Amino acid sequence: MPQTRKEPPLHRPRTPQRLQHAPPPLLNLQSSSTSGSNEYLRPSALHFLRESRYITQNPHWATLHAQFPANDQQPRGMLHMERIPPVPHPLQSALIDLYCPPHLREKAHADPANGDCLIRPYLGRIGRERTAPSTQFSLRNFNLDLGKMEQLGLIRDGTAVCLASDMGRMLAHLHWSCGVDARDVEVVFGGCSVIDRDEHESQNSSRVDAEADGSLYSNRDSHRGVHLWLLDFNQVGRINSDMNGVRQCIRAFKENDPYFPKPGRGPSDLWDGFVEAYLSVAYIVLGEDTVGTLPDMFIEGVTAMQSEVNQSAEAARRRTPGECADMIEDED
Repeated sequence: MPQTRKEPPLHRPRTPQRLQHAPPPLLNLQSSSTSGSNEYLRPSALHFLRESRYITQNPHWATLHAQFPANDQQPRGMLHMERIPPVPHPLQSALIDLYCPPHLREKAHADPANGDCLIRPYLGRIGRERTAPSTQFSLRNFNLDLGKMEQLGLIRDGTAVCLASDMGRMLAHLHWSCGVDARDVEVVFGGCSVIDRDEHESQNSSRVDAEADGSLYSNRDSHRGVHLWLLDFNQVGRINSDMNGVRQCIRAFKENDPYFPKPGRGPSDLWDGFVEAYLSVAYIVLGEDTVGTLPDMFIEGVTAMQSEVNQSAEAARRRTPGECADMIEDED
């Protein structure tokens, strides 16, 4: 892949203005780390634990291994990753009060599982009001679709557009700086990292087998910020700088969860902001002489692909009126 000449700073979404249904500090969304550098956070690799070391240091392995399935008792190495902190507790409580059915709220507030709350911003899914009564509610992997963003004022105040621009920059870096298709990557809102990232990166290469510091997992409620995290790279594939690579990126875009905005789905300025940010980064990474080539072909391919999806959804809506058609549209 061509060498990156410089990387533009990732855009920081504006702080939402006062909402009618939730206190404004709860949605003070940031894409910057605690150190102030503009970046998407990603879980850091803390250390690699070799299988031989685990067996020698854990005297209980002789009995523990029998608890695993018979075909999975062979010890293997383990990569110890940083845990993404949940969003602050006040935001968790606000989401329960806003979106949990009244008859389930007391149970939801008391459920410790809801303390592990990460928010998935779905700029490519409109979302619909459910008519059937809910029997359960969970904050784990809470879906923040465009319908909820509109209710919270995040579209009206421009936060959603800023988020779309951030996602465009992020995807362009993955495609043209890293040379991968971004298949099945996930973007979530979580809490602040408690790792000094610069210090950790400088030490990690020489201490891959070092023991993790327990201080990394300090009290979650002492870190009130809400930050964007990028995770799950186990399915990404390398791409070539040719049309085959572009097609690979288009397929990955289609198959990913609907984090990214889509043309013809939701407010048009979300897709416009995404495209502008994506191309601006791609041209810097690849060089101005690449204008009109591979990055543009990716955008054109996604637009054509999504146009077919939208037409199919419209045809299904006409054949299946009501809620069933809405479900078909949201699943595209």
